Amino acid sequence: MKFHFKNLDSIRSIAFLSTFFAHAFYSDSPAVLDSSIFKGASMFREAFGFGVPIFFVLSGFLITYLMFREIELKGKFNIKNFYARRFLRIWPLYYIVIIFGFVIFPFIRTKVLGMPYDEPASAFMYSLFLSNFDQIKFLSQQVFSLIIRAGIPATTQLPSMNLDVTTEQAPTTVSLFK
Repeated sequence: MKFHFKNLDSIRSIAFLSTFFAHAFYSDSPAVLDSSIFKGASMFREAFGFGVPIFFVLSGFLITYLMFREIELKGKFNIKNFYARRFLRIWPLYYIVIIFGFVIFPFIRTKVLGMPYDEPASAFMYSLFLSNFDQIKFLSQQVFSLIIRAGIPATTQLPSMNLDVTTEQAPTTVSLFK
């Protein structure tokens, strides 16, 4: 059941380039940050930072198409086979990237190039698809470090954010960051 929407290739290319440029230009160096090339790339990145939402829309369309196509051909949709195909398609490449990022690249950087390498991310968290929680841990450590350096007392009440949610039963207030 192979198919290819050739008319989506250009949209996919634009989404890829947008996502690539959104992640490609990063530097801490003041000389680089002040350069006109970096400023131009940053403006491009800000103007065209829509690649990920396009990928979400394309994925939603293609997955829905696959589901309807299977129902049309077989009369039913087998979710177990659907996820098995997704795993076999996505996981091998994902783990190749994990191995490259946590094993091969650090080896090349330290042993071949002789440059220092410090990776704050956890390979364990990434291998279990928990990278967002790893980033939350890392960011919370950064924020805590900034609070300590700023001399804010630990007893300071941080501002809360409330959302008013209206349901069919009764209005409710949900507190975030309480």
